[in-house]
Amino acid sequence: MGLGQDDVQGRKCMRGLSQVTNLVLMCFSVLVGGMSIKLGIGDPSNMGPGFAPLVACILLFCFVFFVLVFESKTTTERKERVMEARSLIKPIGLCLVILGYMFLLTIFGYPLTAFLAVFGISSLTAPKRWVANALFAGLLAVASYLFFSWLGQGLPSGVLGIG
Repeated sequence: MGLGQDDVQGRKCMRGLSQVTNLVLMCFSVLVGGMSIKLGIGDPSNMGPGFAPLVACILLFCFVFFVLVFESKTTTERKERVMEARSLIKPIGLCLVILGYMFLLTIFGYPLTAFLAVFGISSLTAPKRWVANALFAGLLAVASYLFFSWLGQGLPSGVLGIG
């Protein structure tokens, strides 16, 4: 079965888009790492507010680097699959939610920002379940706030003093 010129161009475009996405995610993880260090990471026995985000961005960087290397060595059969444009909505949405979380945390405080972030992420997964997403986000925000308060970790209260 022969391939048309448009099919070949489309595959090259998608391959380039995948590489660009991986590089953007790597840069994003470096940005999160810098902001985590700015928050203060502490040490494993006395964790600061930036410790968990720093670990998460290191893992993200490593996984994306692995995917970038793996995709450069893929077989011809795998390269022939065409990625749909809709498949980028969730990763882009997730990146936007995490960026919003980083910037809004000091303004609104942990409970409200955690609720908004979890609600945004769960709405990306199940967009038609608004009530269930809101309940899940509220319960998770309250439970995690109580858990970290129990551990003695000071979470940002924001300029509004929430939390």
